Amino acid sequence: PPTLDSMPGESLLLPQFDTTAFNRIARQVAASHPGKVMILPVSDSVLLPGRRFTAWLPPGNQPSAPRHSWVRVRWTDGIHLCQNGTVRFATALAADLHVLAGTPQAHGSWWRGAWTTSADYRGGAGGASVCPADHPSS
Repeated sequence: PPTLDSMPGESLLLPQFDTTAFNRIARQVAASHPGKVMILPVSDSVLLPGRRFTAWLPPGNQPSAPRHSWVRVRWTDGIHLCQNGTVRFATALAADLHVLAGTPQAHGSWWRGAWTTSADYRGGAGGASVCPADHPSS
C-alpha cells in the first residue's frame, strides 16, 4: 500500500498551508466568541491521511485502492474543489450540521445536479478543464 510519502498528488501539496495552525487559530476564535462561532471539522473530507492536501482521493478513503480508481477532488490549481471534492465536503458538513443543529438531511440526488456541469469546472486557460477526468500516476 502507498505511504504518505508516496501518495499521488504530491506535486499539488500545499506545504505553505498549515492546517494545524489554522485549526488552532479557529479554535481560539471560537473560544473568544462563545455561542457565535462554531468550528466543524470537515476539512479531512478532502485531505489525505495526515491532513495532507492532494488533487485526488481514493474511493471509500482507502489509500490502497488502485490509483486508476481515485477521483480528482481539486482543480488543477491545487486549491479549489472539483465536483467530487465539493460532494465530499458538503456531505461532511451536512452530517455535522444534522447532528449539531438538527438540520434536515439532504434528499434526492443533489450530488448529480446541474451544478456538476457548471462552466466553473471548465474554466481553465485555453478552455482546458480545471477538473479533468484524470487519475494520479502510478
